[in-house]
Formats: sequence, C-alpha cells, structure tokens
Amino acid sequence: MKDWMHVTHAEMNEKVGLVVTYFGSEQNRMRLGLQYEEEHPSAGERDIIPTKLTVLGTWYYNTFLPKATAYKAAFAAWVEYSKRTPADQVKLNDTETAIKKEMRHLHNSLKSTPGITNNDLLAMGFPIHQDTTNTPTPVPASYPAATLLSERPGVVTISYRDSETEHKGKPHGVHGALMVYGILVEEPLHWEELTERIFSTTSPITLHFDLSMRGRKIYVAMCWENTTGQHGDYGPIVSGIIG
Repeated sequence: MKDWMHVTHAEMNEKVGLVVTYFGSEQNRMRLGLQYEEEHPSAGERDIIPTKLTVLGTWYYNTFLPKATAYKAAFAAWVEYSKRTPADQVKLNDTETAIKKEMRHLHNSLKSTPGITNNDLLAMGFPIHQDTTNTPTPVPASYPAATLLSERPGVVTISYRDSETEHKGKPHGVHGALMVYGILVEEPLHWEELTERIFSTTSPITLHFDLSMRGRKIYVAMCWENTTGQHGDYGPIVSGIIG
C-alpha cells in the first residue's frame, strides 16, 4: 500500500497549506477547543494571539506552525527554477523531512480527537478513518483521461473521464481527481515539473488566465485520489494552447 506521505514537493506544499488553512479558521479552532484573543493593530490587520491552549493547540502554534512556515518559504525559493541553487534543494529537503514528521504526529493526534470527522481530515489532506471491518479501499488502478479545450479568450476547460471506461463517472472508491499543470516554454519530461495543483470532484475543471497569456502552452497531468488519500498513477501529460 502506498504511503500517503510519499508525494511530490508540490503536493507536500499543498498538504501543509491545507493544514494551515484549516487551523486558520475560527470555527475549526473553536471545535478543537483552542481559545484565543483578538488584537487590532493600527494597520487594521487582525492578529490572533492564542491563550489557554490545549496540548494540541500549544504544539501546533509552538512546533508545527514554525516548521510549516519554514517549509513553505523553502519551497517558494526552490520552485523558482531559474534561480534555484544547490543550497535551496538542501534546505527544501531538510525542512520537508522536519514537517513530514510533524504531519504524521498531527494526523495520529487528530484521529483520536473528539469531534474530528472524515470531512475534516479530507479538508487537511489527510487519509480518513478506516473501518477495519470493511474491505480496504483500493489504490486507483486507472487515471483520469484529460481533454483540453479553449473556446473563449483566456479560458481553458479540462474535461476528464476514467481511462478504463467510456463514462465520466469516478471509479469505485475514488474521492476525486488531482490535476497538476504548468505554463511552460519547453515540454516537461515528467509531471513533477508541473507545480500548480487543483483537486476536483466533478468534471470539467475551468481555468481563467489573463489575456496576456493567450497563445501560451499549458501542460496538464492527472491522477485519481481515493477516499483514504492514496493516489493512483498519473496519466500522460497532455497540452493545449490558451486561446
């Protein structure tokens, strides 16, 4: 069974971002029992200062969040291909190793936290609770076959269906499709070169671009993600022109 943490740098960056976004929600913090106070600096920006935190809340703010911030900064530097240095790669690897350890710890903690549902876990990019009395959800064996179309200026529509069937429905046990894409000058050799990421549960996906991007080439690759967060193999990279 594929480890849910064996993902690309871009996917890991997205997972970390989902967790930070989840904990950034006032409703979610309250559901976890996190108490906080609000200050309103002169600039008008809201600054949340946590107080009387639970054990999980203290760990999140003091351990997870600083490591997540360091990782996302390292990723932002690494993803600039034209400016990337060997030091950027080392820093990304080191911070990713550190944040993966904390992601596993958080996932294990949340599974035993009262009130946390499978929808919460999915919102954070985590595998959901599994009922061990049922047959495990299989890793997707097929992939979303994508078709690109650009009939309106600056708009690209990506339709997809299962590669092994004639209909648009998702295979059994599949939660949705993960699409990676990029606007590149040279044709990518591997889908990991596509750093933009979108998760979709229904076809089609519609992307809107500035009209200055017309005539540029967009590359797309897709895979299925099952209900426990496991990914199948990516399909072939397909491309199209932004109209």
